[in-house]
Amino acid sequence: MKNFIILFCLTFSHLAVARSIADIQKSKTLEILTRNAPTTFYLDKDGKPAGLDFELGTLIARELGVLPKFILKDSISDIIASLSTGYGDLALAGLSETKEREKLFIFSDPYQKIQEQLICDKKFVIKDLSKLSELKTTVVKDSSYEQTLKELNIKFKATKEFNTEELLGKVFNKEIDCTVADSNIVSIILRSYPELKIQKSFKEEGIVGVLRKSNTDIVTVINKVIKDNQKNGILPKLIDKYYGHINDFDYYDLKVFKKRINQRLKKYRKYFEKAGAKYGLDWRLLAAISYQESHWNRLAKSYTGVRGLMMLTNDTAKEMKVRNRLNAAESIYGGAAYLTKLIDRVPAYIHSTDRLWMAVASYNVGYYHMRDARSIAVWKDKNPNFWKDVREVLPLLSDKKYYRKVPYGYARGVEPVLYVKRIRHYYDILKSEFP
Repeated sequence: MKNFIILFCLTFSHLAVARSIADIQKSKTLEILTRNAPTTFYLDKDGKPAGLDFELGTLIARELGVLPKFILKDSISDIIASLSTGYGDLALAGLSETKEREKLFIFSDPYQKIQEQLICDKKFVIKDLSKLSELKTTVVKDSSYEQTLKELNIKFKATKEFNTEELLGKVFNKEIDCTVADSNIVSIILRSYPELKIQKSFKEEGIVGVLRKSNTDIVTVINKVIKDNQKNGILPKLIDKYYGHINDFDYYDLKVFKKRINQRLKKYRKYFEKAGAKYGLDWRLLAAISYQESHWNRLAKSYTGVRGLMMLTNDTAKEMKVRNRLNAAESIYGGAAYLTKLIDRVPAYIHSTDRLWMAVASYNVGYYHMRDARSIAVWKDKNPNFWKDVREVLPLLSDKKYYRKVPYGYARGVEPVLYVKRIRHYYDILKSEFP
């Protein structure tokens, strides 16, 4: 049975008064405002909801004896506007306390510590923050980043059109020079954009639940949930689940890749070769996927809960009959079996090369998000059977104009594009090393 509710909201209604705990329990649902983002709420590659705020919201609802109803908004501005006009019971959306928000809301105790970070194109070396006003700096409107830059007397542009993750993509694409983002967002996005540079980290602050001032009774419950789950170790485990791997991950580096061909690949080559032979796949492609996933680290783990050389989810591992994801041979055979399944799911009438890269992209983003992208390709008068066309529209899965119209909603669509690009590059190198 489904134990949560998701609403994709385009507009919001006005409720006369904030709901009490009794009202919430009578309705049997706790209405939680959030947004699609890798740090808050998203559907994983198995189509299941995930994210730290999803997990915490579920714990709070359980404490109240109700179901969590996650109401997805497009931006922080929309969340603040909705909450201030009486819509939703609380916001769990990676928010922190600000002076402006203190005028309207009350806050829970912090459930995660972060720092705001200045992120710029790597060509810049910013030692004097006053020089930042000479650059094109853009941040999300109604965010805490606005207040930070105002206090530093730095000129910037605030936008409601793009979220933090999209602005980081714009820095990567050299459309803007700099932005500001929370360290938890940066740590995840760096896996897609390792070329971005952290120029400065600001003061530490806490991520909190945000509620209307009349909801002191609910704040008391939330603080109890946070305190209890800090004490019993569940909250630290959740934070480790989503972020614990980050500091140990070394990013995209071709020199390191070539060195690891000799240092690491030789230990696992025989498994790649045998799995490739069993499933009719080029072992060098399997090795390239494994390097992109884990850097050939048998003990690798990710914030999404995937583990091992081929970074399999628990569900996928069970489906592929993998008992131990940290066992090198089991992981490689399981990854090969899963990739074969994905290739089989992509329609057979698609050319084999396009079919392969769509399957590889699905390994990263999930088959259903790939299917959504093919639908968008049709809407954009592109060919949904050509990988070239599909990769052009995949980034639109993080654009609210599109993800609200597809069955599986938001995804970090640029990630599978870069994922396939890097795997193809690694694959080319492996083919030259092992002709």
